[in-house]
Amino acid sequence: MKRLALLLVCLAVLAAPGAAQADDADVTAAVTRWSLKIAKPAKQLSTRLSAASTPQEALGFLRSFTATATKGAGAIGATRSSSAKGTQVRTLARGAFAQYAAAGRLLIQAVKDVQAGKGRSIVEPKITKAIKLATAGSALLSRAAKLIPQLVGG
Repeated sequence: MKRLALLLVCLAVLAAPGAAQADDADVTAAVTRWSLKIAKPAKQLSTRLSAASTPQEALGFLRSFTATATKGAGAIGATRSSSAKGTQVRTLARGAFAQYAAAGRLLIQAVKDVQAGKGRSIVEPKITKAIKLATAGSALLSRAAKLIPQLVGG
């Protein structure tokens, strides 16, 4: 009877929702899903932040962009890989989304600084750093994307 109870407990633990199983397919799916979600907003960054948009519109867009990037980093980070390449893809992609989120936060602060009447000497360094972060994130995501065929194609 004790063996049966132990077996049932083990089966319940294995079947429990959220019991993460290591699988490169999960990593690939998460990276693909979140890359598709961030692609359009990332491409729209410069046009959405142009002089034609109001600070409120820019802030709304940037908050959404930053939230998407933050959620993407979390979702990708929550996956578990089953190989060294899978771990590398997950690490690169999670880093990319973290960079995007950091860039978004800096741009939000830059818009708030403009609203507060702060000068170029305060705003421009934040924008420059945000551009560097977003560019670095893009490079990381590109590196991750190049490794994905090795995971799915074997």
